[in-house]
Amino acid sequence: MYKPTPNAITLSFICGFDAIALAVTVNAGLAEKKGIHFNLGPVHASLGIHADNEQLMRVITNLLSNAVKFSPDGETVTLTAQARGAVARVSVIDRGSGIPEAFMPRMFERFAQADGSNTRVQGGTGLGLAVCKVLIEGMGGQIGFVSEAGKGGTFYFDLPIVSDLPHIAPGDATDGLSASA
Repeated sequence: MYKPTPNAITLSFICGFDAIALAVTVNAGLAEKKGIHFNLGPVHASLGIHADNEQLMRVITNLLSNAVKFSPDGETVTLTAQARGAVARVSVIDRGSGIPEAFMPRMFERFAQADGSNTRVQGGTGLGLAVCKVLIEGMGGQIGFVSEAGKGGTFYFDLPIVSDLPHIAPGDATDGLSASA
């Protein structure tokens, strides 16, 4: 499994909104193939976080691509970024089939897939979420999810907010911003 070395994660100030906007752009082609629409909102526009930009993009891209992969054609995937005390929570919300309750405890294990059969519809190795967990924890955060079978899911991660930068205006927010993929 991917284990970042001490030099693999470099924490710096990142604008959470910029990271999300870039991830939407990077994943637009994948979403377009299935007619998936990305909806941004609510997104705290000036949310500053401590993170590694490259690894953060890897995590958001993985969560977005999973949401697209497991959503029905033509659906909407919503991204949010909001302050929750001392952390920023970034969430990716899909309207797919959800996660079977029996599989939930294994969600972030290596090679774990809810449908591990040879006839499964979706491809993948089952490493993406395990790598996301290692990366988010390496940046001082936590990752999790909530889901109900048949009703989709929300994958989220929390990262420390940068609060000591005077140019960040608390309360700036963008609600309901939409981006077509």
